[in-house]
Amino acid sequence: MELLCTENDLSSQQRRTRRCAFLFYGLCLFTLIFFVVLCLLVNTANAARMLRLALIGMVLLGWLCIAVRVCLLSPARAKRSHLEGLLSQAPSLREGRFFLTADSFQIPKSVLVRRVRLEGAEETVSLNLDEAWTSRAPENGSLVRVQTVRKFITGIEVLAPPESPPAETDRTVPGKRFRRVFSRLFPLFVLCAVLIPIFTGFVFTRITDTDPAHKVTVYADTKLQNAALLASRLEEAVSAPVRMVKVHPFTYALFGSDALKQADLYIVPLSHVSEYRDWFAPLPKELASRAASENPDGIRVFDPASGTGAASSCILYTASGAQPEPYLLFFGRNSVHLEDHAALDVAGALLSLTGRGSSENDTNSVK
Repeated sequence: MELLCTENDLSSQQRRTRRCAFLFYGLCLFTLIFFVVLCLLVNTANAARMLRLALIGMVLLGWLCIAVRVCLLSPARAKRSHLEGLLSQAPSLREGRFFLTADSFQIPKSVLVRRVRLEGAEETVSLNLDEAWTSRAPENGSLVRVQTVRKFITGIEVLAPPESPPAETDRTVPGKRFRRVFSRLFPLFVLCAVLIPIFTGFVFTRITDTDPAHKVTVYADTKLQNAALLASRLEEAVSAPVRMVKVHPFTYALFGSDALKQADLYIVPLSHVSEYRDWFAPLPKELASRAASENPDGIRVFDPASGTGAASSCILYTASGAQPEPYLLFFGRNSVHLEDHAALDVAGALLSLTGRGSSENDTNSVK
């Protein structure tokens, strides 16, 4: 009799389970290390690029971990437990004509099995054969003696060939197997693709942003490009407890003006000064000598006559195609960094980045 379930099979399955567990937990550890490294490397200048890399990498690694768990580790553990259960009980013997059917089903938290019809002299019984052992099954119609534990076949001995040529039976059912695996993976993949961006975005937001006491915020009433690069350059001028600079267009606060009203610095065209006047604080005495003639509370940062502007490669003073006009820099009335001079330091750094024109391809004044 050919035994399908032996102590050697169990030992082999235990080793396979350990290898699958090592692979799965190794992938999980690699995914964690990958995410932690990205979090450690992220800064204001590369935040957007790192976030994209984290989203793509974490989703793909998450899918890989799910696939290894569902397709390798869980079946290996189930098979090990199944073999342990079969070997722990005394077997019994039956005889009859062997017929492997196309019916297969997954035993909850166990192995995939195929139905076997065993037609004996007195009765016909329904038995189960592990799907992995179907290649070792005899031809349909063969007279066999089978060893069983409960309703599972654990050994087969052919006593006589079939009386007539057997009908072809699909022993592998590849289509069913693929659909079964896909039906288990697909919802987990979708859940992973939804939850990982939420988690990653939350973590990156916490890393790349902070409360107003530890950052200086600059809002510009115009279009921006390479704002992260500009913010990174301005961060060189701040010191503890301030550790971040954020540069946003006014449209960033389109759905709520509270953050806009709390800004530390504003860059506003002359034609819009009266609209936002209540948000501006008097110019610090350290910069009083640089007050603009158009408004003593602001400093001219863009001169349309000469085309010279502060950080003009990032702040597109004339990008809209409208008639060029002066832009002024103001300090925010509600800023928390008027007394600690952090806003003043950032303003000085901004004014030092003087360039000519506002070409969208020119970033020399910032670099």
